Amino acid sequence: MTDVNKRAISTVLDALPDALHAVAHPGRDSIELELSGGRVILRPVWAGQGFPRDLHAALHRLQAEPSEGVVMVARQFSRGARRELAELGHNWADETGSAWISLPSVVVTTSGRGEPKPKPQREGWTRASALIAETLLSAALKSGSKPNGLIATGDMVAEHAGVSAGRTAQVLQSFDARGYTRKEGGDRGPTARRLLADSSRLLSDWAGWHRQQRSEGILMHALWPGAHDFASTELGAIVATPDWAVTDWLAADMRAPMVSDVQTVSVYVDANTFDADLERRATMAGLRRVESGERVRLLRADGVVLKDAEMLNGIRVVSPIRLYGDLLRLGGRGEDAAEHLRRIAIGW
Repeated sequence: MTDVNKRAISTVLDALPDALHAVAHPGRDSIELELSGGRVILRPVWAGQGFPRDLHAALHRLQAEPSEGVVMVARQFSRGARRELAELGHNWADETGSAWISLPSVVVTTSGRGEPKPKPQREGWTRASALIAETLLSAALKSGSKPNGLIATGDMVAEHAGVSAGRTAQVLQSFDARGYTRKEGGDRGPTARRLLADSSRLLSDWAGWHRQQRSEGILMHALWPGAHDFASTELGAIVATPDWAVTDWLAADMRAPMVSDVQTVSVYVDANTFDADLERRATMAGLRRVESGERVRLLRADGVVLKDAEMLNGIRVVSPIRLYGDLLRLGGRGEDAAEHLRRIAIGW
């Protein structure tokens, strides 16, 4: 039995009440229950991080198999995925402790604890692996080639991600082992070529890590004519550097419009400017620091976010990859906007 099957079975067992006397059958990847109406067999099926794209991939793999007793399982099903599961009538559970499992004589529903369990150590993400993943994903999207057709060398990835060559080689080897990438040709070392083998799963797994990270920022209120006008005419003078890029709702409105009115502007500013006197400059420009109700969020840029940004209609905007992760981090409607962006601007 694979590690993900073990996680799927464990997740379903945690959701079932003790009174059901559930018993796992690891060799058959199933769980057996004894109910008043007789024996019931549940078959947990892993659906990755739990985004709609992950759910679709798992359901596609199940097309040739019987659906009876299937329980879809993920790290944390998103709002969109849960809506689709409800429409399809599928049983489900995730690692936050949330579940909906309909059995012949009982329906099990749990609301969970909001945050998923810590990942197994072997699947843990680090800042370095996240930078390398974002580099690969953004390069694949920019290349215009098939999502799983990108070929890159270790030294190219290391330079763009700002990660040492040795650490990059270690991360790429771990990506090979997880099936995200595949080594091409006989070269070794930093010139060895890597094929991006599963961009969709890498995007979901990277985004699952990114959404849990906290961003360092300053919240400010401003009087403005509107988000787009503020960003195109006033923002550059306030941050006093060309190294900035908007994200969140304004960026989403420019890449994959969904909301009718953008109420806030979130902008990454390069670390040197942020650490120097950014708040003073913003205050001198008429902005006022607040604890809530902000219109402007000044964020400390990390890693590759500014390298991958591009100019759209006079405003620098983060890459669709970073934007996807940032929208997920907003939660609520942000998750819906993220999935809309993934369909419209990413496609995998």
